Amino acid sequence: MANTPIARIHKALEKEFSPREIELKRTQSGSITGWITSDTFDGQEEIERMQRVFKLLDENLSAEDRERVSVIWPITRLEHKVLLEDED
Repeated sequence: MANTPIARIHKALEKEFSPREIELKRTQSGSITGWITSDTFDGQEEIERMQRVFKLLDENLSAEDRERVSVIWPITRLEHKVLLEDED
């Protein structure tokens, strides 16, 4: 993976949350969005998860990279499974 904003975001998330899966993409407007599935989110409220993710991004990314992030949804494995079932 090249040294792109998405790669830098992926690396920061991977280091902190030991994810099962990370999906990031650039939207048509140029912002970055996606989700991260991690067992570390089990038992946490959605707002707490979001705060953890964005705190990590604030601490590990340049202001320019951070401004590109629209939203990254932190989800548990069970939530991920439900989302995949809904796609069928």
